[in-house]
Amino acid sequence: AVVSSQSTGVETVADFSSNIKRLSSGYASCDFEEAGYWDSDLVKMDVLINKEIVPGLSVILREEQVREEALRTVGEIAAMISQEMFKIVIQCAVGGKIMARKEIKQYKTDVTSRLYGGDISRKKKVLENRRIAMKSLQARSKVNIPRGVFRRF
Repeated sequence: AVVSSQSTGVETVADFSSNIKRLSSGYASCDFEEAGYWDSDLVKMDVLINKEIVPGLSVILREEQVREEALRTVGEIAAMISQEMFKIVIQCAVGGKIMARKEIKQYKTDVTSRLYGGDISRKKKVLENRRIAMKSLQARSKVNIPRGVFRRF
């Protein structure tokens, strides 16, 4: 069967080709011809993890697709990254504008469970030391991004 359509090359290669291979168990193929060039409103969407841009996850999209793609991307990345001892913030940005955001909460540990009775100042001191330690951990920590995230996008 022959199907004929016009669309941007990125959409054809990424969506149609992979779907036709998947549905036909690898037996079908896709051939395309260049239909020419035309102006389009394209933007670059960056993925930020803990305020650092991850270059391997940046994509170029049409402007009207950005919002939906940002929400989908943030959700999928958040599902693939494991919880850590510090908070992980995943964002999709276009230019300087954040289009989608998701947080992975940190593990909670009860540092005051061993404190019972006594003066409340002991509890406050332990909580203050814990807050300082977590702030330090957040500042020097790196998020391990699984390889599956890069393969997915």
